Amino acid sequence: MKLLFVKDSLVWPRSSGHDVHTFYMMKACVALGHDVFLATVNAPSEHALDGLPLKAQYRLNRATGVNGVALDKTWLQKRFRSFWGVSDTQVTELHHVVKRCKPDAVVIVGLDALPYFPVVSNAVRVWYTADEWVLHHLSQLQLGDANFKGNLWGAAVKGVYERAYSGVVDRAWVVSDADKRAMRWVAGIDAIDVLPNGVDGEYFTPGQEPRRDRTAVFWGRLDFGPNIQALEWFCRKVWPLIRTRVCGGE
Repeated sequence: MKLLFVKDSLVWPRSSGHDVHTFYMMKACVALGHDVFLATVNAPSEHALDGLPLKAQYRLNRATGVNGVALDKTWLQKRFRSFWGVSDTQVTELHHVVKRCKPDAVVIVGLDALPYFPVVSNAVRVWYTADEWVLHHLSQLQLGDANFKGNLWGAAVKGVYERAYSGVVDRAWVVSDADKRAMRWVAGIDAIDVLPNGVDGEYFTPGQEPRRDRTAVFWGRLDFGPNIQALEWFCRKVWPLIRTRVCGGE
């Protein structure tokens, strides 16, 4: 099977969830015997694709095809494409890449992915969103929080955004059953696959550093609300119980 992945770029070190799960998803698809192609707006960082034998790479900010492609199917889609800053050139070039590559499926990654879908044809159109974005914002709502109004507005905008493109997305990939339910209810997409996040145990193995007893390390970006919530929950609810059970509260 030929799979074309589409993403703004990939960076190294991999500091965002989308960079991590996109790289490892492509690597897993190659290991399963599929031909994997990659199209990006910006060139991937040095080392971002190390160990990944792609069949071909394409750049979407280089217009090599002929214009005349219908970029949007509705007025609302056109407005959202402008909102996310997705240019005519990028969308048009994806149309021509799909025609040249002839993939069985096009997997488009990220929040700004939806404006690309209207020009994809003759392939299964997959939105690799990971999180359902209305649920993401609603899960951050806390009375008195400075970001309360921002998250409420974000949920409303992204709900309309997802619904505006539901007719041009064949499948969505999310990371949990809660995201699956929200995607079906908000976006109106019925074909949804749950792909839980995991850890590459062969790569992330203990190093030679000396161990420090009774300690723990949290790894994650702290500019992402759910990560902050997870750390706060662990420190307030879980870590005290561990300390009490293991070392009597010391």
